[in-house]
Amino acid sequence: MTRLLGGPGRLHDWLTDIGYILAAIALAAMAVIYCAEVTLRYFFNAPTTWATETLSHLMLVAVFLALPHATRAGSHVAVTLLADLRPNYARPLGVALNLVGAIVCAFVAYIAFGENLRQYTQNIETLGNVPLPKWWISSWITFGFGSSALWFARLMVTPAPVRPRWKLVPGADA
Repeated sequence: MTRLLGGPGRLHDWLTDIGYILAAIALAAMAVIYCAEVTLRYFFNAPTTWATETLSHLMLVAVFLALPHATRAGSHVAVTLLADLRPNYARPLGVALNLVGAIVCAFVAYIAFGENLRQYTQNIETLGNVPLPKWWISSWITFGFGSSALWFARLMVTPAPVRPRWKLVPGADA
């Protein structure tokens, strides 16, 4: 499949790998911020004004950066009853389900992108102590669903799983 897509396929592979690494970094940052907030709040009686909002934003970023990797690896929820009962139909069933996944994810990405544009043009900001342009946060939703739609489309024509390219990402060839 990489040969079929060439450069764009490799770029998508690398973006997925980099997204996974950034999601892991965001998760680590969440742990550090949470521990710092608890320490500052309960031991020094000096709660932060930004920690809760930052944790929420980092959680969204981590989820939608990791979503394409989970899609590529087939780590999403799967009910394999039909494929188990009829192994001869497993591949056509997989293609059909990947097509549905690609359509649904592409539709959600399209809706999210429209909302990103609306937030940008209307200069909408988040509510809270530290307001940010809302499109900075919601654009990760568009990225996650858009990249997952591409993975579902790629998996329709790829009989074998696509392995990560970067050795730091789980599932990469050693």
